Amino acid sequence: MRLPLQVRVRGRLLRSKLIPGWVRQRSARLSGFSREYRLVGYSDDARSQISNRDGWQQVPVVARQHAAWEHLLESLAAGDTPRVDVDNLRVAAFRVVSPHDVVLEIGCGSGYNARLLTSFEPSVRYIGLDSSSAAITYARRVDDAMRLVAANALRLPLNDRTVSVVLDGAALLHIPRWEDALREECRVASHAVILHSVTVTDASTTAFLTKRAYGYVVPEVVIARSDLQAVLDGCGFVVDCVLPGITYDLEPAIGIPTVSETWVCRRG
Repeated sequence: MRLPLQVRVRGRLLRSKLIPGWVRQRSARLSGFSREYRLVGYSDDARSQISNRDGWQQVPVVARQHAAWEHLLESLAAGDTPRVDVDNLRVAAFRVVSPHDVVLEIGCGSGYNARLLTSFEPSVRYIGLDSSSAAITYARRVDDAMRLVAANALRLPLNDRTVSVVLDGAALLHIPRWEDALREECRVASHAVILHSVTVTDASTTAFLTKRAYGYVVPEVVIARSDLQAVLDGCGFVVDCVLPGITYDLEPAIGIPTVSETWVCRRG
C-alpha cells in the first residue's frame, strides 16, 4: 500500500534539516514522537483519570503510526541495521514461535508486526486484535488477507489456551487496567506470551500518566517490575528472558527512571 501524499511529505519534513525548525517541530507534534508527559499518580483514582483518554481510537493516529512504521520497514528491506526493538521481536520469536504456530497479537495497529513476524517465520498463522476499529479498518486496507479482530483486550473472545503464542505488541503500557489485560493474554496462550516493549521501573510503584503521541493525548502506564512479575507468577508463567529495548528513560519528564524491555514468558 502506497502511503498518502501528506504522510510521505511529513516524513520528509521530519528528516530534512533544510526546513525551518518551527515547521519540523509542528510536524513532529503530529508524528510518533511522544511529548507532553504528565504524571497523574499511582492510585486507582489516577488509573481512572487516564482511562478516558481515547487518542488511540482516532483515525489520524492510525495513519501517522502506520507511516512511522512503514518508513522503518522500508529501511529494513533496504538492508539497514534493525532497530533494537525490531531485533528484540526477532529474538523473542525464534525463542518461542514454532512453524505453523497461531500467534495472536494484542494491539496490532495497522499490522506492521505481522509483516515482521512472517519475515522471521513465514508459516506462522497470524491473528491481529485491536480495540480500535479505526486500526482494524486501516489494517484491512494494508492487507485484506490479514486475519483481524476488533475486540477489547480485557475480554478476549477466545477460549482458554486456544492460540500458541500471544504477542503483546507494545499494548500493555497503554492499557490502564494492564493487569486484567495480561491475565487475559496468559489465559488464551497455550505456550508463551511475548510482552514487547513494555515500560518498566524498579524505583517506584506502578504509575499512571498521559502523553501526546501522533498528535493526540493517550494513556500510558509505567509498570513496577515487581508488579509485572507478580501477575505472571499468578498466571503460572515463568520469564524465559528479558531483552533490553530502546532507550526510554522518563525520569526527566515525570521523575521516575524507566526502561523499555521485551519479556519472553513461557507457561510453567
